[in-house]
Amino acid sequence: MPTEDTLREAIRDADAGVFVSSEKVHGWMRSWGTAAEQPRPEPDIFPDDT
Repeated sequence: MPTEDTLREAIRDADAGVFVSSEKVHGWMRSWGTAAEQPRPEPDIFPDDT
């Protein structure tokens, strides 16, 4: 379960327009439970992306 600090950081990122793309999230989720499980993805969408 996320800590309060983790949630506050996530809200700050979202308010700033920083997100993880659905492609990265889905790839990460597909790796769950496999021998090649990936670490949690880092943000790859930033406010100045077009």
